[in-house]
Amino acid sequence: MLRFLWERAVQWGPAVFIVSVITFLSHQPKLPGPDGFAWEFLWFKTGHLVVYALLAWSLYRALWWQRWSQILSRRQVCILLATVAVLAVLDEVHQSFIPGRGPHIRDVGIDVLGAMLFVVWHRWSSQIISPEQ
Repeated sequence: MLRFLWERAVQWGPAVFIVSVITFLSHQPKLPGPDGFAWEFLWFKTGHLVVYALLAWSLYRALWWQRWSQILSRRQVCILLATVAVLAVLDEVHQSFIPGRGPHIRDVGIDVLGAMLFVVWHRWSSQIISPEQ
């Protein structure tokens, strides 16, 4: 029983950690970052891309634990992107209740783009590692 729990913790731990970090940061009225609209925009949107790419990686790793080094199928890509999109929408809904924050559909798009970047990177790296597929 303990081994099973340990394996599930290792399997889902990164995804739970990343969702927790996203939720914590979303709950802050103001995040630290550079001043000026252009720098602030670039800083936070790049953060969205990177964090949601990592979320996509951790979800892929958790959902397909036994075969996570294989090339993603279309079905897996759809499940992964849909899961990230739902989490991104929930994050924006959460932000709508935080004073000083607000929901932005653009952020959901950037979040899903981050997940798509993971998919592209994974396909590219899988083909380099095992070119016979």
